[in-house]
Amino acid sequence: MDISSFVTSLLTSFVIFVVLVLVFTWLSRRPGNAPVYYPSVLLRGLDPWEGRGRGTRSPVGWIRQAFTASEADVVAAGGVDAAVYLVFLSSVLAILVVSGIVLLPLLLPLAATDHALENSAGFKNGKEVQNFTIIERLALGNVQKKSMRLWAFILSVYWVSFVTYLVLWKSYKHVSNLRAAARSTSDVKPEEFAVLLRDVPIPPPDQTIKDSVDSYFRVLHPDTFYKAMVVTDNKEVVQL
Repeated sequence: MDISSFVTSLLTSFVIFVVLVLVFTWLSRRPGNAPVYYPSVLLRGLDPWEGRGRGTRSPVGWIRQAFTASEADVVAAGGVDAAVYLVFLSSVLAILVVSGIVLLPLLLPLAATDHALENSAGFKNGKEVQNFTIIERLALGNVQKKSMRLWAFILSVYWVSFVTYLVLWKSYKHVSNLRAAARSTSDVKPEEFAVLLRDVPIPPPDQTIKDSVDSYFRVLHPDTFYKAMVVTDNKEVVQL
């Protein structure tokens, strides 16, 4: 890939991103789409457009809200799983940043100052033919065989592995503490419990199995029933 192709691909992706952000903003402003874009706000009995449940009307407003929200806010709004997902994203970012800060200033000069691609280039009419790009000069392919510079690339693999194991270990401890704290609180949510039912009676002709189960449990447990899911394949039951 040459520089012009890379820049073209980058600009194309940016234009698509801007278009999707504008479409997202327009759709999120439609009151009829509130159940799609603000389901947790509606489930808490808040108005998505007023007060604490106010939904963002700015294309980048959600970014500010995401960065200013604490982990407790994320757990309260989306549950522990939402916080765990953010921990996963931050772990990936930490691995990339920590590895890149150490390796890029070391490996890029080592590859750029070597001459493996130049030595392997052919000649036409007495002139050297360069059939490689600038980006290729910054990669491992520009390091000559049996060069001592290869040790830097080999050690970099161990460094990335060490950073990955360290970050994942810290993230695992953090997620474990999150789940332990959520389980130890007295605020129990109905969606944290699941009951497996078998031999469900045949529903009336005007109802599906799910509608029959939903109506039955909503009558018995109107304040704690969350939702029902019908499983007809034993393989899915084993996975659950």
